[in-house]
Amino acid sequence: MRRDMMNIYPTTPFENNSPSLLNSLFEEASCRMCPVETELRVYFDMHKMPKYDLSDPLYKKHNPLVFWHDNQLTLPLMAQQARRSLAIPGTSVSSERLFSDAGNVVTEKRNRLHPNTVHDLLFLKENQHCFNPYSNLN
Repeated sequence: MRRDMMNIYPTTPFENNSPSLLNSLFEEASCRMCPVETELRVYFDMHKMPKYDLSDPLYKKHNPLVFWHDNQLTLPLMAQQARRSLAIPGTSVSSERLFSDAGNVVTEKRNRLHPNTVHDLLFLKENQHCFNPYSNLN
């Protein structure tokens, strides 16, 4: 986050009359706002997009992904979350693939697996691209 945005909304320090090292640490921490709070304040101060009826042609003109792309430098954390939630695929291919994998794990011979074990096996199968268990052997 840019440094100039951090000082947009100053806060008042934590007030306590007993001076100590611990109090001074809390005082310093309370003077700084976390980046999420800063982003939320900036977001709530922004001009809001008007609400349109779904049948209104202007509804199709305004794309929330374009809004978040245009504001990704101002609101980086919120833009990242918006991209994650707005980019949900419209197909059920991944869920059907998961059911197919579950059918391959829970078979006639392995029908007494604990649900947590099935969950862990499916999780590892789905995320195997994130790790290589044999990387130390090379």
